[in-house]
Amino acid sequence: MEPSKRRPTLVGLGVLVAALLVRLVGIGWGLPNDLHDQSLHPDEPVIFLYSQRIEPAKLDFAPGFYNYGTLYLTLVRISTDMAEAYGAGPKDDSEHEQWQAIGRYHLVGRVLSAVAGAATAWLVFLVLLPRAGMFGSLFGAAAMALAPGHVVHSRFQTVDVLATFFLVASLYFALRLGKDVGEELSDKAYLKLAAWSGVFAGLSAGTKYTGILALVALVAVVLLDRRSGGLKAVALAFASALVVFLLATPGAVTDSAAFFRDFRYEMTHTQTGHGLVFAGTASGFLYHLTNLGFALGVFMTAFGVAGLARASYRAHTWALALAAFALAYYVLIGRAEVKFMRYVFPLVPVLCVGFGWLLSRAHQSPNALLRV
Repeated sequence: MEPSKRRPTLVGLGVLVAALLVRLVGIGWGLPNDLHDQSLHPDEPVIFLYSQRIEPAKLDFAPGFYNYGTLYLTLVRISTDMAEAYGAGPKDDSEHEQWQAIGRYHLVGRVLSAVAGAATAWLVFLVLLPRAGMFGSLFGAAAMALAPGHVVHSRFQTVDVLATFFLVASLYFALRLGKDVGEELSDKAYLKLAAWSGVFAGLSAGTKYTGILALVALVAVVLLDRRSGGLKAVALAFASALVVFLLATPGAVTDSAAFFRDFRYEMTHTQTGHGLVFAGTASGFLYHLTNLGFALGVFMTAFGVAGLARASYRAHTWALALAAFALAYYVLIGRAEVKFMRYVFPLVPVLCVGFGWLLSRAHQSPNALLRV
């Protein structure tokens, strides 16, 4: 490998390792112990229960539960089976030990989330590298690696962090289509990148349905650059996303009645609220600003928005595409009555990209805020 390419590779690997180590610290919080038999996170027992309905050896990937896509449940089932094969199962027949074994299975699912969360910081580094140089890329990736809310949820056996990783991977490939990076693409390479963007959008949607919105960025890039073959690229991306989604959540076809029942429930649930949890709270458009403050930090959020806005004003294709995605996604969650902090996670890496780019401009000029 050429020295010019080796350094970014090693730095990116360092970002990945550092982000993972941060997430592994405290990853055992709330797991069953001598004081309680069940996880203190209310979603983990539910996710584990439905994951065990999947039987990969029998090619049965229909858990009968479709509030989310099936991909994370499948990964949890495969990983817990592997953990059991290596001795994570119950040591005896007592009820207490059965629960302790389930706690060890939860830990395996948590490690999946931790790896996905760390890899998201690495993707932020890759998105920024050709646009903000090493300086801005490092700071943007560090912001993602240390984002408080994202770090905490990277330690849980839940779908959100993995879905966000796949979504950002889709954005990464979509942004590579843009002419502003200076990457000369043949027609074949252009379509290949569009297909990969669709694949990861499908994986994200197969983990959590809102991941399909990643394709908004791809459509924006194609419309802004007006390259010949753009419509073919969009069609290929959507087709790839659909095929991969059905592979990740085959119950959409094989168990369609249950799929549409749970899908409708999830849509109704977000529109009507989560019992009394969010009763009397502000509109989602305002409430999620608070969530962003907790997930990323107030100042980091402000700098991220400022960077993305400034880059969009300067008509950078990548920034306009990310802004289009962020706006579409924010409108979606802003109109909902369920307002958990984890809903803003797809916006966090976008703002980290904006922050890294803004910092790179400031690094290049003492008057960067006036001249970027």
